[in-house]
Amino acid sequence: MSNTPDATSTAAIWYACGACAGQGVWHPDRQDVVCVSCGAAIVLPPPPPGTVHTFDLVAHLRDAPENRRTWTPQLVQLPCPMCGAAVDFAPAVWGTGCLACGTPLLRPLQEGDAPLAPNGVVPFSVSEADAGDRLRAWSTDPAGGRIGRARMEIVSLQRTYLPYWRFSAHVHCPFRGVYQRTDRDGNTVDVAYDGAIDEEYGDTARGATSLSEHLWELEPMPVGEAVPFDRRYLAGATVEHYAVGLWDAWDDVHARIDAKINRTMRKAGDGSMPDDVWPTWSRQAGCLILVPLYVAAYRVRGQPWQAVVHGTTAKVAGTAPRNEADRPAPRRRRRGLP
Repeated sequence: MSNTPDATSTAAIWYACGACAGQGVWHPDRQDVVCVSCGAAIVLPPPPPGTVHTFDLVAHLRDAPENRRTWTPQLVQLPCPMCGAAVDFAPAVWGTGCLACGTPLLRPLQEGDAPLAPNGVVPFSVSEADAGDRLRAWSTDPAGGRIGRARMEIVSLQRTYLPYWRFSAHVHCPFRGVYQRTDRDGNTVDVAYDGAIDEEYGDTARGATSLSEHLWELEPMPVGEAVPFDRRYLAGATVEHYAVGLWDAWDDVHARIDAKINRTMRKAGDGSMPDDVWPTWSRQAGCLILVPLYVAAYRVRGQPWQAVVHGTTAKVAGTAPRNEADRPAPRRRRRGLP
């Protein structure tokens, strides 16, 4: 059986073990595809060399597939190419696994799906065992889960890749203005100032809408660690489509870069904005990066909770149950009062 991922309509990410014909998945500790049955490393061609490819942002914004149609991901059910069992791809999910045989699968592109493919991926480097240990340590931390001596039961720990947009642009912006100040005699005087900003800016924007209540604690994501996209890194993980389109993501980042530029000019103008500004944007580039997270479901005192563990930094964020010490003491009634 070939070690090349199957190119059928359901796009199986299947890596066969030469020793036992078992299935290979990405191993965070060994940074390789490893057989889940016998633990042997599976020989594969080298991953793509170099850095993550970026696209011309202006050209993509002008002629993006998103501009030509409305895309609304739909639930898709397809047969597993390995065992024939039905596999459900949730609307926002691009990569999943067959529940019957465990084969990692990629959803074929549907008419309503997000039209742009990822350019890079940050591979998992934290194992499930380490993620579980970090989660348990977080759960008892007074600044984390705060469960005290209560017992935590980890129900599931799912590898998940979330999409993030990364943008960069060079901005050249001469400016000039006048601000007023009071001299030592109490007179108001005009002070002319000018300057020029000539900098490279970069920022990221979320491509997913799920887990939004947790992600802010883990951001900024280390997208600079991304490598060129290769399917081997996805084996064994759930992969989400982006739900925030290119235009919306760039609008968000553009506004944040504008705010940085304005802060620089206000600082030069003693808090006031200049009267004349001539900004020129160039070298605008973008890319779509998959970021690794463990999505954890756990129980404390029978109640379900959720947390996420970053797949490279092992930082934890989540919904934390309150322990007994956090609960307010009942108010005592004064004697003689109802």
